[in-house]
Amino acid sequence: MICVDTDFAMVGFDIISDPDRREEIRTRLTEMGRRVIALDNHQINEFAGNATEPPAPSIESIGGSVRCMLAGIHLARRY
Repeated sequence: MICVDTDFAMVGFDIISDPDRREEIRTRLTEMGRRVIALDNHQINEFAGNATEPPAPSIESIGGSVRCMLAGIHLARRY
């Protein structure tokens, strides 16, 4: 789970199993000037990472919303 905004990024680091990859993502986001906000599993389960920044006038002009453009994945974690 990740949400990248202009100024910050919210990331569920706990669900990234490879520790090297976790650190790489954290480092790259920081180097890009974003404040990194770590989300825990509870926050992810409560949809805290479901965020978007930009206005969407094209879809909103016909009665839709940003939510219409997103696809959720609700699968159990594989072990």
